[in-house]
Amino acid sequence: MMAILSKLDHYSLIILAALIVVPLISVSGAKAQIQMCPLAIVKSASPANDTEFDFELGGNAVGSFTLQDPSDSIEIVEVPSETAGITVNEILPPGWSLDDIQCTGDPGFEFSTFGINQLVASCEVLGEVPDGQCTFFNSKGTAVPTVSQWGLISLAAVLGIAGLLVFQRKKVIS
Repeated sequence: MMAILSKLDHYSLIILAALIVVPLISVSGAKAQIQMCPLAIVKSASPANDTEFDFELGGNAVGSFTLQDPSDSIEIVEVPSETAGITVNEILPPGWSLDDIQCTGDPGFEFSTFGINQLVASCEVLGEVPDGQCTFFNSKGTAVPTVSQWGLISLAAVLGIAGLLVFQRKKVIS
């Protein structure tokens, strides 16, 4: 390399340096343009009785909103491209459970769930700005007894039957 550079005259070195340095400056100075990708957050509740479901945004988006099924079941949020994306966290009302989060989107959208009730969405613009949609499916929980509650119910039933047997036996003896 030094042998080649020593054979070049002063002006050739300046031209060579300009050919190498100028493209590096223009490439390093270029910043990716951040575009906003629309993401529809949809609420599907069973029963659809207009219960309010609160959502919080995090990551590269800040804010909150409320959805109700069926009267106000869609919110459009903006996901900045070329970033780590946003998080959408559903705050469940008492007695409700989150059954599923289903997402679809154009090429460039990526979705993942984190924890029980949080969605992470990011987008990359590969030409057209991609659209995405995520539906949060909720249902009103029914009270199903836990194992310990079933044990307590069984114990009460056994003691009740034993009490009846003792009462019957005393009645026969008398």
